[in-house]
Amino acid sequence: MKGKRTILLILFALTLVSIFITVSCRKAGALTKDNTSTESIHVSRAKGYTSLSDLVTDSPVIAIGKVTRIHSEVQENKILYITSFIFQPETVFKGDIKGEMIIRQSGTSDAPWAVVDDDPLFKTGERYLLFLNANPDGTYFYYGPCARYKIQNDKVFSMNYILTKDPVYKAPEQLNFNGVGLTGLSKMITETLNSVRFVSPSFIKLLSGETGKIETVLANGKYGEDKAIYEISRVDNMVNGKPMEMPKGMEITIQPSEFNTTIPYSDFRSVITIKTDEQIILPGDYWILVKYDIGGKVSGEHLLTINIDATKLSITKSGREK
Repeated sequence: MKGKRTILLILFALTLVSIFITVSCRKAGALTKDNTSTESIHVSRAKGYTSLSDLVTDSPVIAIGKVTRIHSEVQENKILYITSFIFQPETVFKGDIKGEMIIRQSGTSDAPWAVVDDDPLFKTGERYLLFLNANPDGTYFYYGPCARYKIQNDKVFSMNYILTKDPVYKAPEQLNFNGVGLTGLSKMITETLNSVRFVSPSFIKLLSGETGKIETVLANGKYGEDKAIYEISRVDNMVNGKPMEMPKGMEITIQPSEFNTTIPYSDFRSVITIKTDEQIILPGDYWILVKYDIGGKVSGEHLLTINIDATKLSITKSGREK
């Protein structure tokens, strides 16, 4: 019986990941409909955020508001339940939002084990600061506990101060809010939105011969109506590295590499593609600078470390075929 339940939980987690794009938010707490049961679901998330800047940049919608009522409860399949809530925004920092929003959560109060352990179901009347993304059907979801902040008496708390059961979710240092004033945090969000930001992973590991892709976001803040351009180069080390030739057996591109017209407060998404030739590329670390410039007014750079494993992709594939 225990083995059967474990299999069901694994299937549930895989199904959940296929429906929602979620992010890693450290360790989780055990929660159910009344926040007292120890039965719950753990979910592995695909992304992670450690700073307010990255979370602000990668979230299409940011809003403060109140959960007003339950919209619907649906059993998607034998093990997946979805509860949708009506969220009434009072302040929208980012996104074209007009009127009520429908926010989907995994789980239902009728099946406590189906509730994600670090993401308890909303309750009517709760007030939150949420960092959201849109589903194709016009509903919304958020990126786990690191994108959900409860507001009590105009003070903001990250979920590790709301969850009471072990193991407790641990917020990243820069997203660890324990009674931070709502006015001050709102100002920080606004200032962040006004600034230029670039979000991208800083490390990728590839087999020799493997192709890797990295998603990037360039947010231009208050700067606009200027061309944004990327430039990729290589340096010889991580700190104040000197320029050097691109590695032999490696091809790196970013597309789109420029944006002809940038409208203020817009996000521009590109993909860095890294192709390696297993017959030529040498294993080890390579340091790549991704530089951006917006109309000659604002510029910056991001260091990407590429680790090439000694194992060749062709050998790995042949081993799998056997």
